[in-house]
Amino acid sequence: MNAPLWLQLATASAVTFALAMLVILIYRSASRHEAEERSYEMHVTPYVRRPALLSPAEQVLYGRLHQASGPEFHICPKVRLPDAAEVRGDALEWQNAWNRIAAKHLDFLLVSVDTWQPMLAVELEDTGDRQRLDDLMERALVAAGLPILRIKARTDYDPIWLRQEIDVKLNPIARRA
Repeated sequence: MNAPLWLQLATASAVTFALAMLVILIYRSASRHEAEERSYEMHVTPYVRRPALLSPAEQVLYGRLHQASGPEFHICPKVRLPDAAEVRGDALEWQNAWNRIAAKHLDFLLVSVDTWQPMLAVELEDTGDRQRLDDLMERALVAAGLPILRIKARTDYDPIWLRQEIDVKLNPIARRA
């Protein structure tokens, strides 16, 4: 049964219109999704590379620590306190203790070359805006049995003097002499 020409044209036009609308809806949906992704990326990626991992004062101290520490230590900069001192206790106690130290870090940590055991925390006492070693951090290090060497910021450091300070901190007998 043949439909009249006007009905065939109307049907073809309606199908074409419906397909065109479907394509437009799909395109708009995809475009909106891409725009949302771009907007999301712009909000969660406002990051830029830092010009340097260490401040100029930390760079100088690192170089001199490298000279002073000798071949028996690795020098690790900007180590999170929980990576140097473990938290122990039941779940609630552990979580509370972890929360108190989770965001704190040491300027430098000397670790044994052979075992990677933390041996000495080194803190640069400068006048920067970074919060200095506080009581909680000091108590955590003492409780963990990790000695602390505090060094006042200077323009340069004598590697021989630094080595003597490292030896004093690492050798309890030397402290009594």
